Amino acid sequence: MIQESLSFYPPASHKTDPATSKKAEARVNRRSRGAHAAIVLEAVKAHPGMTAPELMTITRLGEYQVRRRLSDLKDAGSVGREHERDGNSCWWPR
Repeated sequence: MIQESLSFYPPASHKTDPATSKKAEARVNRRSRGAHAAIVLEAVKAHPGMTAPELMTITRLGEYQVRRRLSDLKDAGSVGREHERDGNSCWWPR
């Protein structure tokens, strides 16, 4: 399953944040980040070589969501970026 392979997420909260921030981060990791990463990964697989703005249109996710998930996917080794078009990297499945 895609979400299981994307279990790496950089921390979104700081060590000094209150416990409520850490609980909220865990909830977001379980729900949104994994689901959005799966959506973005499927879009990259279906449309290799697209830029983040093009992927935003396809996935109907916001800029922040797409760019953050692309970064997570790149760190996990699921996607890579090559070339540039209109000042944006083109994303490819690995």
